[in-house]
Amino acid sequence: MITQEDRDAAAECIRQGVSHPTPESIIAGERDDWFFVQAFARHRLAGMEQAAVIADGTMPDGSDGTQPEPMKVFRHAVRQIAAAIRAAKDQPYG
Repeated sequence: MITQEDRDAAAECIRQGVSHPTPESIIAGERDDWFFVQAFARHRLAGMEQAAVIADGTMPDGSDGTQPEPMKVFRHAVRQIAAAIRAAKDQPYG
């Protein structure tokens, strides 16, 4: 999935003389199939996945029941953030 930020980044590279499609065609979403736009999307999605993995792994699981209540609340929030990051990866942007 391509975001406007991916398009903007690719368009800026074209403005700097990197390739052939026009910045306007990329920003308009007409060149989402172009390898350069795809590369920005892959880079962004990989970063989102890494953030989710980090968020998932930041807290002990507390399975022994010794985790204090504030830590349980924080752990729950971190897991919600990780789930939101993963869900955002699956949303179409345009």
